[in-house]
Amino acid sequence: MEDETFHTKLQFYTSIAYSSFFCKSYSLLVYFTCKAVQLSLQKGICEHTPLSLLQFTGVVVNKNNAVLCYRIAKNALSLQERFDVAAQVPELYNNFYGRIAWRFEPFQDCANNLRRGFEIGLSSGNNDMGL
Repeated sequence: MEDETFHTKLQFYTSIAYSSFFCKSYSLLVYFTCKAVQLSLQKGICEHTPLSLLQFTGVVVNKNNAVLCYRIAKNALSLQERFDVAAQVPELYNNFYGRIAWRFEPFQDCANNLRRGFEIGLSSGNNDMGL
């Protein structure tokens, strides 16, 4: 698959997943999040994999599998250092610190990192995640 087609498909899946979240359509959210993970893993670990994995863990986390989701999300967040994903930092921080990490890390650390993601989003022009 061409990189441009791959990138466009993954953006589409991510956008539909975010829209489904705000429209309260849980089945669509799960479907498109899983499709994004599947697509990013078929291509191999790339710059889109961290966000796809973080969205996936944010969707499937519950009290029974929270530790496993936290481990997956923590590893996905560490992948951001491997790739140049500066444009995705607000989304990565929102998904990790807002959905997963608050269960295991100090609340103040999570709040500070969410604030940092918010500021990075506003300064980079990513108004969707900034607001």
